Amino acid sequence: MRNSIIVAVILFCIANVSAQEKTRGHDRNYVIKYSLFQPLLSGEFPFSFEHAINSTLSYEVTAGLTVSQLNNFASSPNLFNSSMSGSAYDDSKIGFVLQGALRIYPLSKSNAPRGFFISPELKFRQYRIDVQKIHEADGSFSIVERPFNQFILRFNVGYQFIIKNALAVDLFGGIGLNQRTGKFPVYNSAYDEETDTWSGQSGEYRMNKVIPHATIGVRIGFAGKFK
Repeated sequence: MRNSIIVAVILFCIANVSAQEKTRGHDRNYVIKYSLFQPLLSGEFPFSFEHAINSTLSYEVTAGLTVSQLNNFASSPNLFNSSMSGSAYDDSKIGFVLQGALRIYPLSKSNAPRGFFISPELKFRQYRIDVQKIHEADGSFSIVERPFNQFILRFNVGYQFIIKNALAVDLFGGIGLNQRTGKFPVYNSAYDEETDTWSGQSGEYRMNKVIPHATIGVRIGFAGKFK
């Protein structure tokens, strides 16, 4: 439902900004912008800076904070599989996100940073989550904080509108791969029927897996010009 609402808002933005944007050239060469839906989609609060290298090429850098409580995966017991004992707690922890992209504006009507673009992008984000650690000596447990990392390589396409040489509306979507890594404490227990006792051993679950990745979003910002 949430994703459907976001898609509907993006389509509405396309219809409105297309009617307002002028097709003639502009003299803006940088954009500072904020991603509207990333807090809902992935618990990110990222700000981006894009600067045109020439009329067909620009670079973009992004930095911001992550909040684990807003990310459905990072704050979920699904971090652990069914054979392991452990759980993640839904507390707000602050992490960070960094990403860089090269944007190519291939159409003759485009003029970076305005118009249709294609863009390879590399991204790193880290969530901080609380997990339960069980102690072997007495069976007690404590809450420890662990990082949960994601390395994302994706290919984006989109269109950036520059309205009245001031307002930037950046619509984008992309697909790629997401490598998820992390180390989390676990406690493996076993029951001995002969002695009618339980025994256990503390260990560590090392996550390292690659999954498909997709994104869609809108960034709103200010377009300016360096002298």
